[in-house]
Amino acid sequence: MQINDTFDILNSKILYDKNPNSRPLSEANKNLFQTLKNTCNIFLEAKKLHKNKNIKSQPPCFTGIVWSINSILALYEIEKSDVLNKCDTEKLYFLLTNRLCQDPLENLFSIMQQKNGYNRNPTSRMFRSCYANICTFSLMKCSELCNCEEDNDVFLQLMFYLMCLILKEPLLKTKR
Repeated sequence: MQINDTFDILNSKILYDKNPNSRPLSEANKNLFQTLKNTCNIFLEAKKLHKNKNIKSQPPCFTGIVWSINSILALYEIEKSDVLNKCDTEKLYFLLTNRLCQDPLENLFSIMQQKNGYNRNPTSRMFRSCYANICTFSLMKCSELCNCEEDNDVFLQLMFYLMCLILKEPLLKTKR
């Protein structure tokens, strides 16, 4: 349960979550700090026993988890003191930890790989044009939460056609 709680703490997204372990790091949630410190101790004490040799060692992933937890705790303390010193405010400082993981970055590179045809070695020009393409489409895409319909204006279709010509990508068939 300790490890599950730690993963919840390291994936906080909302200020007032129903799960107390999924709330952000803050002075109001002091128990989260203790949970993270206990998890560090668990991973520092955990050892792997090799089959044939009677040797105990610590796997690199355990060391990485300890480093990650200590880095997040240090980031919280540094940012908290910096923000409170500069802002002269008595408001509660908190740190949402969801975006501190590499998942958003992996998702971006996954999209870029799909756009580049799974090219393992894209040039900087290919990377830049693919990034511009992704940004443009996200700006033009209609939100699922909005109460408006998708705009099928001629200008947007023309812009899409020109972009496909510039990037030399095949045109997607649009619904009419």
